[in-house]
Amino acid sequence: LGEEINAEEALNIGLVNQICKPESLRRILRKTANSIVQKDHLALRITKKLLNENQDKNLEATLDSESIAMLETAQSEGVKRRITQFATEKH
Repeated sequence: LGEEINAEEALNIGLVNQICKPESLRRILRKTANSIVQKDHLALRITKKLLNENQDKNLEATLDSESIAMLETAQSEGVKRRITQFATEKH
């Protein structure tokens, strides 16, 4: 710990998911932010909550929390709408 790593190594170990040139950063940030904004707000809120709460839990407790969250999101109007939309699209 405390050792500096370069961008390539950070990408290889999964610390970052993309490398860009400094002049591309603002465009990429906007694209990423716009992508996040399009997501279901309830799902994002629950995902963040699970990530924060489950850091110190064991596997069984984490799976219990995630099961409850899945049931909660499955009952939301946004998820119901997306399921209907998916079912009516041609694949």
